[in-house]
Amino acid sequence: MKKYLRNPEEFLAAIALLFMTLIAFINVIARYCFTSSISFTEELVTKMFVLISLFGAAIAAKRRSHLGLTLITDSLPERTRKYVVGSGYILSAIFSIVLMYLGAKMTIYEFSVGQLTAGMQWPEWIFGIYVPIGAAFIAFRFIMEAIKLFTNRDTKQEGNEV
Repeated sequence: MKKYLRNPEEFLAAIALLFMTLIAFINVIARYCFTSSISFTEELVTKMFVLISLFGAAIAAKRRSHLGLTLITDSLPERTRKYVVGSGYILSAIFSIVLMYLGAKMTIYEFSVGQLTAGMQWPEWIFGIYVPIGAAFIAFRFIMEAIKLFTNRDTKQEGNEV
């Protein structure tokens, strides 16, 4: 249980991917057996892809697996590199917080106007809330990596920068 609480984004991404795979598989079977697709599954798979992408970004931040060009940072002295990499974490966290804020505004707007999804006619805010939740996970992970870096609790190599 501790593993799931320590890595909630990994657990939630796995559940979402499993659900997404299952409904896509059911749609393929329906197309093959009944020559008719289940229309709402395509919309649901697309919405779940957004959630998985955001959780994937949080997982990558935690693992320091985001793409980056280390050509410049590799040539810097170790102390300077630490501050450059840390600045990247902080800027990424700020970007994620802005994304969280704007995602929350979007979700509140969708709720207030009663916007519905095109196919399923479900409230759009149910899926819109994925953005601020995912961005919160991303911001948290970047902040934690910056704290580890600046408090010398850094156990990973500095070669995998943002």
